[in-house]
Amino acid sequence: SLAEAYAAVHAPKDKLNSIGDELASLTRDPKALATAGQVYFLAGNDERSMSAYNASLALESNNAGVRAGLVKVLNRRAGVAVEKGEVGSAYNLLSEAVKLSPEDLMTNRNLGLVLLLSRKYFEAEQVLARALRKVPNDMVLNRMLGRAQRGQRKTTAAQATYERAATMALRTRGPDLAAVYAELGPMYVESDRLDQAVSVLETAVKEAGATPLLPVAQRNLSIAHLKRGLAR
Repeated sequence: SLAEAYAAVHAPKDKLNSIGDELASLTRDPKALATAGQVYFLAGNDERSMSAYNASLALESNNAGVRAGLVKVLNRRAGVAVEKGEVGSAYNLLSEAVKLSPEDLMTNRNLGLVLLLSRKYFEAEQVLARALRKVPNDMVLNRMLGRAQRGQRKTTAAQATYERAATMALRTRGPDLAAVYAELGPMYVESDRLDQAVSVLETAVKEAGATPLLPVAQRNLSIAHLKRGLAR
């Protein structure tokens, strides 16, 4: 599209916004309004993008492409809201996105995260389980589901879910594996599987590198070493 062509050559945002304004003025043309939504999105103008997409949907409510475009805007706005600590606003935006596309993976993943941040563990488990039916081998979703289960004290289920996530993370190792093991290790400590706790946390320290995960893994490893020493 013209909008993507301008974006590809790094057109100024004011130029994209100007194009969007021209298209948005065609208030009876759903395709023009949909393109305006795309242009505004490329310009980073999410508020106008939402307005244009909604105006297009008012004329063609079942347009899948427009719905998908609006879902992308809602997710990006939700991400900004989370960064600002406005978790409630993020939840409202993502709830709107779910209504538009209930099976959208990005939306369900982001909604699961927001629910975890809100400590709504039961609701988070439902959302994440729904997403995992579509992509059962998604490491991030499994890790988040483990958190939701642990938050409800479903210890056995949470441990099994984290172990599934670890199996997937072993394929790439690095920070992904460190993140899973840094959370799984303390669960092994709690269930007195101390040798396993030390083993996975030693791996977490090794794989974390210079990332912010390193001090977390080191702290958890120190606790595991202490507990194992006291148990002997």
